[in-house]
Amino acid sequence: MWKCNPKHQLAPSVYSVVAEHKKKNASNVWICSIPLIPFTLFNRIHAMAVCDDAAFFHNEINTLLKQIGLQEDSQFALYSEELINIVEGVKGRGYGSATHEELEFILETAATTGIFLDPVYTGKAAFHMVKKMQTLPESFKGKKILFYHSGSVLGLMDGCMTELLQSKQSYHQIYDWMSRDAFPLAKQ
Repeated sequence: MWKCNPKHQLAPSVYSVVAEHKKKNASNVWICSIPLIPFTLFNRIHAMAVCDDAAFFHNEINTLLKQIGLQEDSQFALYSEELINIVEGVKGRGYGSATHEELEFILETAATTGIFLDPVYTGKAAFHMVKKMQTLPESFKGKKILFYHSGSVLGLMDGCMTELLQSKQSYHQIYDWMSRDAFPLAKQ
C-alpha cells in the first residue's frame, strides 16, 4: 500500500512517500519522493480518449490518486477532473481500426519526422491532438507542447498500412514485412 503523508513534506512541492509491502511475517518499507508540480502554474493536461469515455478515465485516475494517498488531506487533495481535460470523440472506428485520414497522418508523420505512431492508440491520439491544435490555435499558440504516449508501434506490423504504402510514389521502396511475396529477401 502506498501512503503519502503531507506531514512528511520535504519541500513545498515534494512529498515523501512511504510504500509498505507486507509479506507473511515481514514488512519492507521504502521511502521515496514524488514531485508534485504546482499544477496551477501550468495549463491542464489534455488527454485523448481513444477508448472509453472521460468518466471512466477520471474514475481510474482518481482511484490511483486515492490509493497513493493524494486524496486523504482535503488541503492537498488532487483530483483528476482538476488536472486533466479528457477529450472525447476520438475513438474513430474503434479499437485497432483507423480511418484512411488517420493512416495518412501516421504515414506522413513517419515520412517527415521519423517518428512512428501505431494506428491502435498513438496515431489516433496524435492525429486528434494536431486536429485540435488546428481548430483551436489560440489554446496552444506560444505554449510548449509535449505529446507523451507509452504505447508501442507493433500495431503497424499487422498489414493495415500495406495498401497506403503501395499507393505512394517514392524513390524509397517500403516493403510490408507481413507479405512474404513482397519482401525482397523472399524472392532470392
